[in-house]
Amino acid sequence: MNISSINSGQGIYQTFANKISRAGNKDAEASTIRKSLLPDVFPLRDRQINLIKKTSGDDKAAERLLRDYSKPESGGILVSVSGMPDLKNTEAVRRFQRINQLFEQENKQVESLKSDIISQGKNEGKKAQDILYDLVKMYDSQSELFKLGRGWEGDLFSFNNSSAEGWSKTLQYTPDVIDTKV
Repeated sequence: MNISSINSGQGIYQTFANKISRAGNKDAEASTIRKSLLPDVFPLRDRQINLIKKTSGDDKAAERLLRDYSKPESGGILVSVSGMPDLKNTEAVRRFQRINQLFEQENKQVESLKSDIISQGKNEGKKAQDILYDLVKMYDSQSELFKLGRGWEGDLFSFNNSSAEGWSKTLQYTPDVIDTKV
């Protein structure tokens, strides 16, 4: 499945042709895998834990991974190609824009918190791998809106009827967007 990151504020559509497969990630912790709104999306949480585990015993690899995670996220919510809004459907597009706006507000706070956790961990002399696990805990504590926007637990918003649950979440987070069809 292709995943698209859409930054509506800048009008940029980027498609990542990464094939994400549950089968290819056998190291994932079973406790964090759950039924996804879009079943082919592997939870970002599990992918990050797998990367951290691969650095076990290799401090330089953990440092490189921490350096990669230290970079600011580009922003924009993740949407599967099948969950993209039809550009002719103004309600879906407005809902997408509203959720992206809410997500970006929270993302700024999360980026600041992420920087603080990394700085504090380094100042305390923590190992890079421990700081990486602290970041996972921080992401675990974020709102459902943020987790859906990141695909943290494997669930994504849907801006059409490709996923009833995804559309339900979209409606839940955009009560201020009114369908103007007559």
